Amino acid sequence: MTRDKSWMDKERDSVEWQTGMNDFLNFAFDGAHPDSTVPCPCRRCLNIVQKKKRDVHSDLLFNGMDPTYTHWIYHGEQSDEGSMSEDSDNEDAVDDGAGVCDMLNTLIRGTNMQSNANIGEGVGDIHVDDSSGDERNQEPNATAKVFFELLKEAKK
Repeated sequence: MTRDKSWMDKERDSVEWQTGMNDFLNFAFDGAHPDSTVPCPCRRCLNIVQKKKRDVHSDLLFNGMDPTYTHWIYHGEQSDEGSMSEDSDNEDAVDDGAGVCDMLNTLIRGTNMQSNANIGEGVGDIHVDDSSGDERNQEPNATAKVFFELLKEAKK
């Protein structure tokens, strides 16, 4: 079942947005212990920081919902993209494209959060040592290191 997410495009002070946010919080924390946490989907936390319900509520009010977070996979919504292929001969074959996209989005968001914390270190900053004549021996920047480490873990 697809949830109505049209409220995300409304103004935060509108009744529709407030109702939608409360519905989201009830969905995300459905049956959870009062002290449990979930990834905060606000524009600042980007599903990286784990927070309690009251803190997620405050963040959503102050920062708004991340507009790119339309499949609430970190909060219990099932992804339609990971379903079985109808014309596949192998019944165990699953389209893993959605998982890879989510992993890359998490990587990009984590890098953005890290770069915002370290002022002067932008995501697009490329650190090249011009004194070296051989470009193949250059050390990857921090963003590339994180990416390669995630790829290594994904292969496992």
